[in-house]
Amino acid sequence: MKKKHALIIALSLLCLTGCNSGEISDSSISSESENSTLNSSSTSSSSESSTATSPESSEPEVPAGEPTFLTCPDGTVIYTSQITKYQDSAAYADGSHEQYPLDTFNKETFIDNTPQVVCEGFAYGFIPRYVANVAEAPDKFTELDGIQVYSGEELPPSNEYFKIKTGDKFGSLTVKSAQSIFSNSVACFLPEEAKDIPGVYLTDGEIEYEGEIEMTGCISVMRTEGYFAAGDLWFYPDGNSVSKLPIIQYSFDMDLGLHHSAHSSYGSYGEFDKIVLGNMFDYDIDFDGLEPGDTTVRVKITIKDPVVKSIGGSMNCLGEPVAVEVLR
Repeated sequence: MKKKHALIIALSLLCLTGCNSGEISDSSISSESENSTLNSSSTSSSSESSTATSPESSEPEVPAGEPTFLTCPDGTVIYTSQITKYQDSAAYADGSHEQYPLDTFNKETFIDNTPQVVCEGFAYGFIPRYVANVAEAPDKFTELDGIQVYSGEELPPSNEYFKIKTGDKFGSLTVKSAQSIFSNSVACFLPEEAKDIPGVYLTDGEIEYEGEIEMTGCISVMRTEGYFAAGDLWFYPDGNSVSKLPIIQYSFDMDLGLHHSAHSSYGSYGEFDKIVLGNMFDYDIDFDGLEPGDTTVRVKITIKDPVVKSIGGSMNCLGEPVAVEVLR
């Protein structure tokens, strides 16, 4: 297959301070065995109705078509009938990909080149377990060379995922679309024995939600600096809200297999980083006195049609604000 050069624009984002729930105890994080469920104690103050849960599945026993070597995190085998696109991994400037005939998909063409298999209609996600921030849990951070570094108990990685399908509902949100992307970008660096681990070829995915979700947390309004424009909005859900929105993020190594884990940035730690909300000057809504340069301001916010993605091992979340109230 012919390879192309992808147009890649790399944005180096400076991590700003986020926000989490008002109370975080050391008991919020507990060790987990290989088959443990997600630890949700960091959001224990939330009501049951505000926490997303895995929907019941009514999948057919065996899809049509032939089984492939591609597997999901739960060991489910992908069948040829579930493959909606077979495409080059390199994208054109407009984000599109060169498409290959579906009947050319096989293990040899998949492994020897750089294609992607796209399966529309489902993704594998999880409920974020824990978030922490220096603004509300200063005892869990230590200043090092002028940077606030998380020094609390580490959240162990988890390989717990559940299947999220188009049409599933989570509170006020409905899954408008979902897709899983399989590629050889990680497995090509692994020994042969690792390539039988469930989910080894699952590298990216996306879930597009429809509806509005109300969350509390902190918002930062960017000044003009580097890649940021004055008015760019970053929202950090707190522990009472982060469990409302199932997200996706895929990492892989030999010992843990496909997994998700917490990450640290400047003054924040957890499995949910931030929701990028565009620029405040593009919306005709009342931002309740917020202006560029405001950071870690406590707010109650309504977000429309959030989209969550896993790209290259990183979690990304986008959304549109429709109402903002500063919690004074």
